Amino acid sequence: MSADSSQRRVQQRTEEAQAAFLVKVENRQAIPERNVLKVDVTVAPFDYIAEMNPWGYLYNCACTVYPRLVREFYRYLDVIQDKNHGIILQTSAQGYMLQIDPHVISAIIDFPVLPVSARSFTEDIEPPTLKQLKDYFHAHPQSHEQAHAFIKIGAFSPPHRLFAKIVLHNLWPTVRKSELVLKRAQFLYALCMRMPFCLCKHILNLLLDMRDKHSIGLPFACLITKLIIQSRIEVSAEPVMRIQDSLGIQTLMKSNAQLRFEGQGEAHQPPLA
Repeated sequence: MSADSSQRRVQQRTEEAQAAFLVKVENRQAIPERNVLKVDVTVAPFDYIAEMNPWGYLYNCACTVYPRLVREFYRYLDVIQDKNHGIILQTSAQGYMLQIDPHVISAIIDFPVLPVSARSFTEDIEPPTLKQLKDYFHAHPQSHEQAHAFIKIGAFSPPHRLFAKIVLHNLWPTVRKSELVLKRAQFLYALCMRMPFCLCKHILNLLLDMRDKHSIGLPFACLITKLIIQSRIEVSAEPVMRIQDSLGIQTLMKSNAQLRFEGQGEAHQPPLA
């Protein structure tokens, strides 16, 4: 086989993989963030959420989402290496080029970029062990294997359960909202323990990481929409996804009916205090 023939085959496989990737992106659901009710997280026993994590953005993070543009954002998302700023993402929407770095994320979420030495949680911060998670949340991981462990949030105390919901919707979004896989449980623990890491870099890394995870939706749909609107891209003709209900104590009351004891059919309704 000639070198030219081999090169053409490699190029064909690359093009086929890219085409398959684009089809998968088009079939994935945009996952919008949800506002947090400030009045609910400023009263005991939930007030530790606001005291330890004073992010005003969470109270106004939701917005009308343009799902087609969110998919387009992920379709063209790529990474640029920059020696001064670390990772910078680049993408396009309606033909307009967008570049996103931690400072762009900071301007949207109103949260400061920590010094260059600060790490993203998804990089190399020392994660808590399964035992630390079990002792802190008083919940048993569903697998003793570190790589496959997850924790059902129904066993959490109400404040931790609400905080977990906030993480699952707004800070490390996913489609499944009833459990935390190991990395998300460690992330929630890091927030509760005030472990130092840069949230802006964390979100930037997640945008790139989630691009290739075909089994879940497209997270940070509201953040992406705000980035697009900020770039003055025309959206008047775009189909929309409406804002969801806010997260608060009522969220826990609605989810109580869905919680079950392991191995039993009885409804599990933890108290709210």
